Amino acid sequence: MSFDEAWRNDPAGPEGAEASAAPRAPVHGRPRSHGLEAAPSVELQAALLMFGARARSLRAGVPRGSPTPAVEQGNWREVSAAVDAFLDRTAAETSSYDLVRARATLEAELEFDEQTYGDFPPAFAERTQDQVTELAVRMAQVRLLGVRTRHGLAAFEWPLEPVVVTSLFGRRLHPLAHVYRPHNGVDLAAQEGQMVNAASAGIVLSAGWQGAYGQAVMLQHEGGVATRYGHLSQVFVEPGDQVERGDSLGLAGNTGVSTGPHLHFEIVRDGRPRDPLAELGPPLPSEGLADSSTDRPGAAVGGPQ
Repeated sequence: MSFDEAWRNDPAGPEGAEASAAPRAPVHGRPRSHGLEAAPSVELQAALLMFGARARSLRAGVPRGSPTPAVEQGNWREVSAAVDAFLDRTAAETSSYDLVRARATLEAELEFDEQTYGDFPPAFAERTQDQVTELAVRMAQVRLLGVRTRHGLAAFEWPLEPVVVTSLFGRRLHPLAHVYRPHNGVDLAAQEGQMVNAASAGIVLSAGWQGAYGQAVMLQHEGGVATRYGHLSQVFVEPGDQVERGDSLGLAGNTGVSTGPHLHFEIVRDGRPRDPLAELGPPLPSEGLADSSTDRPGAAVGGPQ
């Protein structure tokens, strides 16, 4: 596979074509067993319905740029508390229907409120983005329970440790442009100079400066799969090099269009960007994200551009 073939849908930067995936229908009213899902949460669904109804009512007829009403700020606090309580459940007690509904509601209402109110509190937006990330990681954990073996691409692993997802694949609020755009990978928390390793054996397609990605490395793997590692501070490989899984590719950094040190990680299969959480499965407890109510992904440390 050539570079152009592997990245034929590649945009000018890490923002690219948005992938969509229909969620699987939940199995209602039954505990998880042999792949069956837990029943949806009546409490969460009621909280989401009330939150959405209040938010829409308060926005009705309000001129764009108006101050955020105190009652709407209270509305956000209440739904945030409800989502936190829901996430206190284990993955085995969680319904994917709840996860999809909560994420869709939070993202939609956040976008509408930011478009309507001129002073929407940044703290609310940041907390909501954190919760959306937590919901996505929990979804990966729930899906993992439905299979007998670890889901994901064979012989692939996360490119650094510990694994803490700070920004998701798909549509999100761009941290610099402040508009909603697709995001073709995930961002992983990393310290400046932290080692970044190859997710699997492959051949280096490109290594060096890559526009908005800054210093970056692209690898081609068997089976029509390619990976990209962006915003590096240093690159250790050259085009044409053969690498094995776990080999060092470079050091994490803050180059290109970036708001802080982190690793932008992409997976492309058959020329299309894929969600690394869906492809590789959730990080294992030893990788920094345990399946428990007290071990959740951290807040975004720097935007993935």
